[in-house]
Amino acid sequence: NELGGPEEVAEMTGRKTRMIKHNGVVRFEKRTALEHPADQINIEERKNFQNGDKLVAILSEAASTGISLQADHRCRNQRRRKHITLELPWSADKAVQQLGRSHRSNQSSAPVYNFLVSEIGGEARFASAVARRLASLGAITQGDRRSTAASSALGIGSFDFDNKYGREALGLFARSIESVRGTDAKPPEVTMGQYMEVLERVDSYIAEEKIRNENGQYDEEEEEVANNELIFWRELFSSTDSGEELHSFRSDAILEGRSVAKYFQDLLSFAPESEEYIKTKSNIEAEIKNSLDCGLNFYFCSNMWLLDAGLDHSDLAYGPKPMSKFLNRLLGMKVEEQSQMLGYLLEILNNVIGNAKKQGTYDLGIKTIRGRKVAFEGKPRAFRFNGKEEQNGAVNLYKVVSDSGID
Repeated sequence: NELGGPEEVAEMTGRKTRMIKHNGVVRFEKRTALEHPADQINIEERKNFQNGDKLVAILSEAASTGISLQADHRCRNQRRRKHITLELPWSADKAVQQLGRSHRSNQSSAPVYNFLVSEIGGEARFASAVARRLASLGAITQGDRRSTAASSALGIGSFDFDNKYGREALGLFARSIESVRGTDAKPPEVTMGQYMEVLERVDSYIAEEKIRNENGQYDEEEEEVANNELIFWRELFSSTDSGEELHSFRSDAILEGRSVAKYFQDLLSFAPESEEYIKTKSNIEAEIKNSLDCGLNFYFCSNMWLLDAGLDHSDLAYGPKPMSKFLNRLLGMKVEEQSQMLGYLLEILNNVIGNAKKQGTYDLGIKTIRGRKVAFEGKPRAFRFNGKEEQNGAVNLYKVVSDSGID
């Protein structure tokens, strides 16, 4: 409606009815075509767009294949296409197919691509898959990325971090969290609510651990169900100094009746804004602040978030296809946790790339050489390769001299 309604917008979708706002009243109406049968409405809408009768086209996945909307030399609408993707699909191949609707042969100009990706960390999974696929096809590279006018803010080139630098950063990320110790990258802020959830689980485990030590272990069935989480907590508390310190502090707090798990249960039974509620909440905040001085931090919380998502440090540091696994499991985390975990990973990645650039080992890929004057110097050196598939194959190495204009 804001774009002008059905008279100005070509709709190519699979739906048969739609809601239209007319004179301030919203009503349902059937989609109809003037020149084609009802089952060929999309064909007529494509014709309206290509002829320039309608300058905006909206496509759904139902019309993402088999329709060409490029600035074809044979059609009247020669305006440069601006292709806005509101939601990237699960499959990278489907995304490439959708992008191909406005970027085809015989076009007078290439389209402008805008990819809308929110700050939710899980969306990086889709953007990363598409960016990697496009890079492998040569559809968007550093050399021709500007020709599609995809800015660094709205493009997807920056999401292609499933490479050697991304995997190195993911290894540092995993080892940092496992050791509950930071890197050069700044960790994200953790909310009081998140700390409360973590401490509630910590205190619950320590209280159960005390009961087990007094009454013996679980029976076999219970032990098997709880085994993974039991191992997780034991290793987390025993493998690092900060873990041991936090375990000791929370054990003393529980003995003194300051269990966050108990406070949390009490909180649920009190009416909000009541005196008991405010006092209990204040007690929880005091326990959190004291625990922050005894080993509770973002890295400790991240261990629990990885556990809940079914991820292990070794999978991320040494396992096969670690980046794909991390991004897929990221979708299983809470929205806030997704952004925090991905944000920390990207901070580490920026440091890894920055160090590689300082050392002169960063792979720039395709690079445009600019200057007042750019010329080849001398004759090229030829390297020849003989193999079964390529006979007398040759690679020429040129020396290029660039005058950058700095006097």
